[in-house]
Amino acid sequence: MLTLALALFVAAQDVPAPAPTPAAAPAAKPRKICRTDAAIGSRLGRARVCKTQEDWDRDDGVERYRRNPDVPSSPGRN
Repeated sequence: MLTLALALFVAAQDVPAPAPTPAAAPAAKPRKICRTDAAIGSRLGRARVCKTQEDWDRDDGVERYRRNPDVPSSPGRN
């Protein structure tokens, strides 16, 4: 009887729950870089364009290719 009471007492005790892992901090938003593009043929026409650095790099690469498509953008690429 004493063994049964001891077993129930041990089983009834709360087992401490493992500490919850801290939630990962939300990813920081990429910083925006703004450029002012002047409209060709107008003194007044300007547009402010804001993009991330990754977007600017991609767009600059496309523009570089459009200007001279015969030159590979990196060595070894055809």
